[in-house]
Amino acid sequence: MKLLFKIIGLLYLLVGFIDNFGAADKSVTQVLYLSALNFLVITIILIVKKERIKFLSSINNNILFKVMFLFICWASITILFAVNKLESLRVLTDQIAYISAIGVLYYIFNKEGVKTFFLKIIPILVSLEIFYVLNPYLYDFFIGNEIIQRSASYKGITGNINVAAFSIVMKLQFVIRNVFRGKRYFRILNFIIYFLGLYVVIEILQTRGAYLAIAGVLILNAIWLIYNDIKKENFFKRLVNFSYLIFPLLIILLNSSLQKDSNSIQRIKTISTLNDGSSSERLRYYQHSLNSIIEKPLFGVGIGNWELESIKRDYDYITNYIISYHVHNDFLEIAAETGIAGFILYYGLGLFILIFLFLKILKKKMIEIEFLIFVSVSVFFVDSFLNFPFARPIQMTFYFILLLLFLTEIKVDSFSFFRKLKFNKYFLVLIVFLPLNVYASFRVYKSYFEQYRVLGEFNASQFLTPLEKIKLIEDEFPSIGPTTIPLKTHKGIYYLKNDSLEQAKNLFKRGIKDNPYLKISEAYLGYTYLKLKIMDSALYYTKDAFYTLPNNAVHYTYYLSVLAELNDTDEITKAYNKIKNSYNNEIIHEIYYLAISKLLNTNESKKILNELSTDLLLSKNDNLKKNIFVAKYGVTNVYEAGINHEKGLSLFNQNKYQESLKFFERAAELNQLESPYYENAANAYIKVGNNERALYFINFILENLNPENAKVHYMKALIQIENGEMEKACNSLTNAKSFGFRGSSRVYDAYCQ
Repeated sequence: MKLLFKIIGLLYLLVGFIDNFGAADKSVTQVLYLSALNFLVITIILIVKKERIKFLSSINNNILFKVMFLFICWASITILFAVNKLESLRVLTDQIAYISAIGVLYYIFNKEGVKTFFLKIIPILVSLEIFYVLNPYLYDFFIGNEIIQRSASYKGITGNINVAAFSIVMKLQFVIRNVFRGKRYFRILNFIIYFLGLYVVIEILQTRGAYLAIAGVLILNAIWLIYNDIKKENFFKRLVNFSYLIFPLLIILLNSSLQKDSNSIQRIKTISTLNDGSSSERLRYYQHSLNSIIEKPLFGVGIGNWELESIKRDYDYITNYIISYHVHNDFLEIAAETGIAGFILYYGLGLFILIFLFLKILKKKMIEIEFLIFVSVSVFFVDSFLNFPFARPIQMTFYFILLLLFLTEIKVDSFSFFRKLKFNKYFLVLIVFLPLNVYASFRVYKSYFEQYRVLGEFNASQFLTPLEKIKLIEDEFPSIGPTTIPLKTHKGIYYLKNDSLEQAKNLFKRGIKDNPYLKISEAYLGYTYLKLKIMDSALYYTKDAFYTLPNNAVHYTYYLSVLAELNDTDEITKAYNKIKNSYNNEIIHEIYYLAISKLLNTNESKKILNELSTDLLLSKNDNLKKNIFVAKYGVTNVYEAGINHEKGLSLFNQNKYQESLKFFERAAELNQLESPYYENAANAYIKVGNNERALYFINFILENLNPENAKVHYMKALIQIENGEMEKACNSLTNAKSFGFRGSSRVYDAYCQ
């Protein structure tokens, strides 16, 4: 039985190694794994009568289980205040998996030898985590591939480099413990693991929050080695022991500072700054969550619903559908979702244990295993303050393991309030939820598996999956995907692309209920009404989407499509002016000129041209320039100008320069914004010896269309040389050279040196 309990414990420790198996998010696969493991282990325990009695007794003594049970009860109440109640139930599925695991782990930790086994196995597991990061990095290094800083290729067993960094640092104290104990080869081996762990976090993953955590680990170890053991060892030996921890750090930092392409030193320097993009974003998220807590201190916005609430509070900063899914501070997020009481229930025990252990350090009464737990839990709270481990089973499971390791070391009697809560009789009722939890977790996994391809097609704007398969996708539990886009809306887009407009309309309306803040459902619903020629509804929904979330190409495109159908040029221009300076994408200009190209009269065209940024005429986007030309001169003139230019080029290539001129001039007359028309006219005039007329076209380009046209500057220089204007010619050649015309250097050397 001892071996069986150790195997069970190992299976829980391996949760972070579970792959995503095709799901859009690895965490849902890991929750499914935990749920299935809980169901299997608890079922086996309950079958054996002797173990069943001990297990139920351990539940009654398990403080962490009781606190988590109270949290789940409280969080269940907050669902009443949630916008998306099914999303709250999905998050509760994770918490039920955790509380079941807590029941099992506390039970096996009280078995002989299990805790000792954990202390031995954790350094091995963190070694594997380090290896999975280091392996692709070394492969790229030795093969000669480009090593990209903070590359997702180096995320290890986790789905994120920041998660990988904190997961390693959380377990690093278990390795440090072995650096000072056991046989020499054993200490050396652990020292190497410690060194590699630091290198991976500092040089490869480069997570700034983990840098702070490493600093904290070293400071706490300095206190432990120097302060706590003052009576046991002389000062010199304690100093030597601490140098074992500092020396690898100094070597890594020195190596980083000597590498020109290393970014780790720069990231360390930015830790103290609050004006970089990442820091300012987090401060904004913190402010949003604090405002929410002040407004709803009792029940919050409902567990699992902050990702929706954050959209409403961050509208001014959202571009497209990139939102702040988390506060990047789990303390604030839990408080915002479940109220202050929910925060106290979820993190109160961990904070109490942390304070309790800190006081033991001050009193010099802490034992080694307590110090190990203290350091690791401290790292977890650093992570919680800066990130969102609440959403990561690998970190939450290990956090609960740390708390349980501590709780099995103390007497329950010291917590009199929780001793009064009797759970041994009622746990049998909770067992009913175990198969339901497995079923719910499987539905979530199945949905995320189906979403993987759908999300890829959505991001690529290529909706290739047949409608028959789309119909089968789960859209109730869960009802939104990892990007908070309602799954009904995802399905509705496929119906829309297949011209099943009524079905699409119904799905978009239902999607609004699942997430009323992102406005993607409203945008697509408005466009569907446009295709149905129901213009009042089309205008209502697209306008709502655009003015709520204006920095969004989809919202802008569909709104302008409706306005173009309604011939509302004033509102088209108003919408364009609202977005053009904040959304850095040429498609905004392209859509604008496309929308107005068929709607403007002569006076409106002149106004548009006067407000036109000349930078747009330098764009390499042919569609954008074409739409600008049509907006100014109309389709007929633009088409005729193109025909004349082609005829002129044909004659020019036949050395019929004089004949080509009338076609080039006609093209330039019809479309005065197309630089090549003037350029080719100037070139033809040079060929026939009419430099004065050539200069007219050259100067028009440089003054009105493109002052950085290198070839035109070169043509102007040749005319100036022929006219004997050498100083002006040298200036023109300098411009041509600076703007990239290669042939100008040779001419400059001949005439200007």
